[in-house]
Amino acid sequence: MDVVFKYQSQSIGFSEWLSLLTLAFAPLVAHIFVGVMEPTVLNGEISWKQQICHYNPTSIIWRYLAITDRRCRAREWTQLDMAATNAVFWNRKHWDGSLEIMNEKKDLATKFPSSNRVSLASVSVLQTLIISLQGIQAVYTVIIHAMGKEAVPGHPISHVFFPLAIIGLLRLPAALWLTQEYGFPQGEDKGPQGGDDGDVELRNLLQQEQRPASVDDLLNEQFYPRNSWRGIAVRIGFLGTLLLLTVVVIIVVAVHFGPGTEVAVSSLLTAVYYLFFLVCTIFTFSIYIWTKKSDTTVIPCIESPVYKAYTYGLILLSIVYVVVTALETRRTSCGLYTTSYIEWGEDESMCKSYQAF
Repeated sequence: MDVVFKYQSQSIGFSEWLSLLTLAFAPLVAHIFVGVMEPTVLNGEISWKQQICHYNPTSIIWRYLAITDRRCRAREWTQLDMAATNAVFWNRKHWDGSLEIMNEKKDLATKFPSSNRVSLASVSVLQTLIISLQGIQAVYTVIIHAMGKEAVPGHPISHVFFPLAIIGLLRLPAALWLTQEYGFPQGEDKGPQGGDDGDVELRNLLQQEQRPASVDDLLNEQFYPRNSWRGIAVRIGFLGTLLLLTVVVIIVVAVHFGPGTEVAVSSLLTAVYYLFFLVCTIFTFSIYIWTKKSDTTVIPCIESPVYKAYTYGLILLSIVYVVVTALETRRTSCGLYTTSYIEWGEDESMCKSYQAF
C-alpha cells in the first residue's frame, strides 16, 4: 500500500466551501451539542478544562447507555427519577451521575417533566429527530456506496463525519427518557453559613458517616440487579453495535488498503480516526461494565489524566483529519466531490454512476 498526498482543492470557490463545511460539521455539531447537558453546580466553580471531556463522543454514548440501563432496570420510574437522571452534578471537585445522587437530589427538583417519558411536543424529541434523520441519511449513503449505485471513491470533506451520524443513532434507545426539563438548586452544598473548605469537607464527612446503612438495600428495591436480563441486554446491545461498526471499518480497510494499492492520506485518516475512536470507546466501556461501575450517567474516568489525554488527542486528530481531507477534496467535471486523484482516471466511471443513479 502506497500512501500519497496531493493538494487539489484550489479550484473550489468560497460559496462551495461554505456548503461543504456546513454538510461536514452538521453531524458533529448535532451529536455533541444535543448530547451534552448543562451541568448543575452544587458547589465550587467549573472551568472549561473540567467540562471539555463531556464533549467527547465516548462520554455522550456512555450517557445514552447509562440512562437506557437505568430506565430498563427501574422497578418504578417517576418524572423526578427522570429529571435527576438527566442532570449532571458538579460537586466541588468531581462530577456525579450516580444512583445515590439521583436518590438524594430528585425530591429537591425545582423543575421536572410532567410525565415519566418525554412529550412528543418537546425539544428533546426534535433533537432526536434531527439526529435520526442524519443517521438515516448516512446509513443510506453507505448502503448505496456498498451496492455500487453511486461510486464516489475517496471521502470528500462533506462526508468526514458521516460515520459519527451513524453512531449518533445510539441515542434512540434512550430517546424516551432524555429531557432538558429539569432544574435543581445551584450552590446548595456550600454550607449553612458558607464556611471554608475545611468546614465543608468536615460536614460532608459527617454526612457520609450518618448515611443509613440501608441505602444499598433501598437501591436494590428500586432497581433490578445489574446482572438481570434487562441490564445485560442493554449492555450487549450497545457494545455489540460498537463492535459491529468496528468490524465494518476493518473490512473496508482490508478491502481497499491491500498490497500494491495507492491510498490518499485522507482515506487513511478516515480509517485511523474511526478505529481509534471505536477501539478506545469499546475498551473503556468494557472495563467499567466488567468492574460493575456502569450505574453512573457520567463516565467514571472523566476526570482521569488518561481520559483527558484521549479527549485532546481525538480533538487534535479531528483537526488534522478535516484539514487534510479539505486539501485533498476536488470537484469533478460532473459536479461530484471526491478525494480521488484525477491521475487515477476514475472520474468517468464516477460521473456515469452518478448520472445513472
